[in-house]
Parts: sequence; C-alpha cells; structure tokens
Amino acid sequence: MRGRLDLMRGHATKPDTATLVGREHECDRLRAALAAAQRGQGQVVLVAGEPGIGKTRLAEESVLIASGLGMTTAWGRAVDDEGSPPFWPFRLVVRSLAAGDGDPWLGLAASQPEPASSELRAQERFRVFEAVTAHLMAAAGEAGLLLVLDDLQWADVSSLRLLVHLVRAVGTAPIAVVGTYRDTETGSREALRQALGELAREPAVTRLRLVGLTESQVAEQLASVAGAPVPAELAAAVSRRSQGNPFFVGELADTLPETGDLAHVLPDGVRDAVRARLATLGQCTRTVVTTAAILGTAVDVVAVGHVTELGPAEVLAALDEAAAAGVLHAERWEFGHDLVRDAARAEASRSVRLDVHRRMAEYLGGLTDADTRSAELAHHWLESLPLGDPAQAVAWAERAAREASDQCAWDEAAELYRRAAEAADDPARRCDLLIACATTRLHAYQVAAAHESVQEAVRLARGLADGALLARAALVMEGMNDLTLVSEERVLCEEALALLPEDDSPLRARLLAQLSVDHLMSGYLAVDTADRAGELSRAALTMAERLADRGALRSALHARQIACSGPDGVHERLALGDRFVALGVADNDDVAEMWGRLWRFDALMQLGDLDGAEGVLAPLRSVVERLRLPLASWHLMRCHGAMAFTRGRFDEAQSYGDQALALARRGDHLGGLLPSQGFLALLGTLTGFTGEAASRVLDGWEHVRPV
Repeated sequence: MRGRLDLMRGHATKPDTATLVGREHECDRLRAALAAAQRGQGQVVLVAGEPGIGKTRLAEESVLIASGLGMTTAWGRAVDDEGSPPFWPFRLVVRSLAAGDGDPWLGLAASQPEPASSELRAQERFRVFEAVTAHLMAAAGEAGLLLVLDDLQWADVSSLRLLVHLVRAVGTAPIAVVGTYRDTETGSREALRQALGELAREPAVTRLRLVGLTESQVAEQLASVAGAPVPAELAAAVSRRSQGNPFFVGELADTLPETGDLAHVLPDGVRDAVRARLATLGQCTRTVVTTAAILGTAVDVVAVGHVTELGPAEVLAALDEAAAAGVLHAERWEFGHDLVRDAARAEASRSVRLDVHRRMAEYLGGLTDADTRSAELAHHWLESLPLGDPAQAVAWAERAAREASDQCAWDEAAELYRRAAEAADDPARRCDLLIACATTRLHAYQVAAAHESVQEAVRLARGLADGALLARAALVMEGMNDLTLVSEERVLCEEALALLPEDDSPLRARLLAQLSVDHLMSGYLAVDTADRAGELSRAALTMAERLADRGALRSALHARQIACSGPDGVHERLALGDRFVALGVADNDDVAEMWGRLWRFDALMQLGDLDGAEGVLAPLRSVVERLRLPLASWHLMRCHGAMAFTRGRFDEAQSYGDQALALARRGDHLGGLLPSQGFLALLGTLTGFTGEAASRVLDGWEHVRPV
C-alpha cells in the first residue's frame, strides 16, 4: 500500500525514496541542468504532461539530486483553491527558506504608499518582483539553490508573472527552477499560456514532456508495488488500458492480487476509479471525504467536523478508513492525488457544495484569527451563493481585494472586486465596486478590461443620476492619455460636471483637469482647442488651490504642465516643476518630487540651459533610488542619455539608451519603448550603426495598431 501511495501522490514537501520507473533520460537532463546552475549558469526546467503522468515525482527526484550536490532546495505548490492568497507558491518557497526564522514574505511584498501615477502604481508590482528575486538569489549562496514550483496550471496570475520575471533574471546566478504543469489545461488558462509563451523565448529554459510508460516499464512499476513480477499478459492489459499513466497503474496495482477480471476493475477514467473506491467506504466516511474534497486539498479535522456536524473522533475514524482505502495520505490527511479530490468533489450535488461552503464560511468567521483569513472567507462566501449570505460575500470579497491590492496582486484583486460587484444588490454599491475593479485592472495594465468595468459603472451611475459616482468612474482612466478614449472621457467629464453641484469640490477640480487634457489631445494642434484646454487647466488649478486638496492639486498641476508643454509655456512649466518639487518634499512624496524634477529638466533643456538641466540629475537620481521603480529608472536613464547626447558624449549616450530600452522591454512599457528606440535610432544615424541588429532598433511595433 505504501508503495502505491507514493506513486499516486500529488505533492510533497520533501521527496520520497520510492522507485522512479522509466524516467532515466529525464533524470539525466535534470542532473545536467543542476550542475550547470551550480557553475553559475541559471537553469529552468519545465516539466509538462497529463494528470498522473509523474511530474511531481520527477520534481521530487530533482530535489534528491540537488541535495546530493549540496544545493539548498525549496518547494512551492500552486493549489486549486480560489481562497488561497496571491503568490502562494512563492510564499511557500520563501517560508521554506526561512527555516523557522519567521515569515519574511510580508516584508518582501509590503506595498509602498500608493503613487499618484497609474503607470507608477503598475510598476510597484515590479518592485515586489525585484525584492523576491533578490531574496532568492541571496539564498542561493555559493552552493546554489533549487526551486520547485509544482502544479503551475493552478498558479495565480501574479505568481506566473513573478516566475517569468525570475526566469529572466537568473542569468549567471546559481539558481535552478523546476516547474511542473498539466499541459492538458493550458488551453483554458490564458495566464498560463501567456507565461509559457514568454518563457519559450528565454535561453535558460528547457522543456521536458512526460509521456506514458512503455509496457515493460509498466511491468516494472507493477512489480515494485506488488513486491514480485506480474504475469506478462496482465502487465500488457494494464499498459493498454492505462496508456502507461503511472497514476492509473498505481490505482490498479492494489487490486491485482484480488481479481483476474481486469476489464471489470480497470476504470476508464479517474472518476470511475475514485467512485469505486469511495463506494467501499461507510456513509460517514464518504460524507467526510466529499466535504474535505469540496473544501480543499488538505483536510482540516476541526473544520470538517463543524461542517459535517461530526465530532473529532468520528472525523478521525473516517479519515483512517479513507487512508486505508488509499484515498488520503495517512501521514498528512491530504488527498493522494489532486485527481482523487476532483473526482470526489464531483460526486456532490450543487446544493451540497453550496451548503458546505456556507458552513465553512460561518466556521471561519467565528475563529479568533478570522481577520487574517479574508481570502478564504471571501472564497467560501462567494462559492456559497446564492444559498449563502450575499452581504457577507460582498464584505469579505472587498476586504480580500484590498489586501491583494496592497501586495500588488492586482489581477486577483480585480477578480474579487468583480465577483463582489456581481453579488451586490444595491446599484450604488455595485457601481462603487466596479470602479474599484476598473482601477485595479488598470494597475495590472488590463486597459481593455478596465474600460469594460468603467462602462458598466457609468451605466449604473447614469441610472442613479449620481454625479459623484459618474465622476469617479470617468476619472478611473485619469492620466492614461489614451487617444482612443479621449472623446469618450470628454463626454463623461462634461456629463459628470453637469450633475455635480456648481460649488468647488475636489471631484470638480479633477474633472476640469481631465477635461483639459482630453480637449488638448482630441484637438491636437488646433488653436481653439489649445486655448480651451488652457482655460480648463487654469480653472482646475485655481479651484484646487482654493480647496487646498492635495489630490486635486496633483491632478491640476499635471494637467497644467501638459497644457504648457509647448515652447510658449516653457517658463510656466519650469515654475510648475519647482512647485511640484516643493510639494513632494513637504509631503515626503517621492513620486511628486520625481515628476517635478523631470518637468524642470525638460524645461531647462527646452531653454538650452544645459548646465541647469545637468544640475537636476543628481537630486533626480536620489529620488529615483528611493522609489526603486523601473519607470522612474527609465526616466533617469532617458535624461542622462539626452544630456550625454547633447554634450557629444556618444558612447555614454549609447549606454544610457541601451539601459532605457532594456528597462522598457523588461517592464513591457510601451510608453517607454518607442522613445528609447527612437533615441537609439537617432544616435545610430549620427554616429553609425554597429551592425544589422542595431540598424533595426525600431523593429517590433507590428502588433501596435495606429491611432
């Protein structure tokens, strides 16, 4: 029984020593990759295959190999539990490396004060990625580090993006990453498919696809479980029906001594196998197993007892029976394989599943540490609908969304806000949640999805004739300056202004500022449009000053500097820069200070005051180093590059241009990509290109549609 359980196991915190059959070639590839990583050649091995094919078992073997080489190892696993927090596999890795010295994850993922710029907010997640990457590189030491990330098909979007970031950074670090995923599920998981596409272009990545065992290997596995060779015809039959899937082989191995009717005992699929296994259990055990399968991968004895209204002794007895039947691991009270859990969960009716989630939510809400379980509570309350309490579902989903956003897990936060909005009964409440959803989608650079949420929020706000809600919806896209949206934004701003009281208010000032930008961008160089934009920006700034509201003042100053970006406004732009620097210093707001210094640099360059502009670079560098955001670094590089170019220091300019382009590409920042490419193209035109690749620096914009 023990051998069969090892073969069918779904995850582990440390490897077993069960015989690994038929994977000699793959093990050789892993040994080579780990040895290369120890030599400072970072390696990534992605192991793919269908459920039960042995991906996790091969990953366990990589841990044994790495340990033999003296490498540090850490294991993280994604789970198919929607209540799990963002970055869950990396949280497990970081905790494992802490070796009982506390949990450093929260320090790595702690959010900085929210920046004013949408782009800078989106770059905050990049800072988290850099912090985690640096932490893992430090943990590698000289002997090297192996990270195992299991079941990536269930990883949250933020974890997958962090993985891509880490893989791009391994370079010469003594780090090896082994990731496993079901390639049968990539079609329905867009985030995984996108991550795999990006990883395919990285030279450090090797792919291993596991296929079914051969007939002789199936016979070897059966013999290792049974403790003796099995008849050749029996091994052949098992091989045909299982297609060599080690999980299916292991499921059948325990029944082989009991019957010769292979056609009767060999199921067509895992659900049939699990159904047959569950049928041998008592009613109480089946209830416990089904409830546990609905709730998650690991079994919480107390929680299951609460949901099923069974005492702890009854639950433990049921778990013992389930373990004896091979449904659960006896040591850890976990399902032997995720497929077992999936099949057991599928046996429950929808009404049973809803009631289990409702009872679990009530249980978690009564715990003393309920405040730390927002993601779990949100998951169970949402999954209990429509049977459960929608007010509880909305409240916990919103709380979990805020916590996810604080960790820059904006994809997960947006989804929670979306589901909360769907569950909310009150139109105003739903509108408020949709605005939050749109905002977090924008932080995650899901511009189209953010726009969809804005449109739905606008529909609700119009139905309520609520000017404040309409204004907030219109201002979600504030600062994006997207030419494809300015006409729509202009209409929304004008409509919201008509609904708001004519008295001064921060919302009114921000709407005037955004309307100024929309007028200027929609009219391009038309004189009347520029004049109107100037009037609106001045009105916004005057109102913000009367109100002494920092948020409104930020918006108004940004709008005014855009209105003054031409040659005639250079002196006012310089004064606006001075003012924003002073505002940033007074409020300890590094983002405001950075923008102010950038405006000053640009204005001084426009005036031809090269010495004055060069004097801005040192304080600009200081604030950029405090921010530790890639967009801020990109601005610093482009300023240094412009100065070096103007001074005739072309080699230095080339270096800064290359760094700016690398930052733009690494951050997938289209707003920085074309200016960086244009700078290098201009430099190459004047000084001579170094080769074919350099002369084609402007390539790569085929996917961008013209406005």
